[in-house]
Amino acid sequence: MRSKKQEEEMKVKILFLSKLFLESNYSDIELSNITGISSSSVGRYLTSDLAKEVLDEKTYNDISKKRQENLYNAKIKGGQNFIKQNVPFKDNEGKFIGSYKKENYLND
Repeated sequence: MRSKKQEEEMKVKILFLSKLFLESNYSDIELSNITGISSSSVGRYLTSDLAKEVLDEKTYNDISKKRQENLYNAKIKGGQNFIKQNVPFKDNEGKFIGSYKKENYLND
C-alpha cells in the first residue's frame, strides 16, 4: 500500500508524463531520457489504475490509443528492417525454415 506522499508524487509524475506524451508523442524510451525516469516506470505510470483516476477518461483513452499505434508502427518498422538485413531460406517444399544475415545490407 502506498503512503499519501507516494501517491501524490505518482500523480504529479503521471500528469507530467501524460502532458509530455500528448504534446510530443515521444516513446517511453525518449520520455525516459528526457525525465530520468526509467522507461518501464514511464509505461507503468501512463497505464496505471491511478492514471485512470487522475486523468479524465478521454485523455487516458487518447494516451492508450497513441501508445498502441506507436507499438504497431514500431513492429512494422522492425519487420521492414528484418527483411532488409536478412535473407530467408526455405526447405524443398518452399516452407520457411530460417534466415541468415546479409553481409552488406546497407549497400542494397
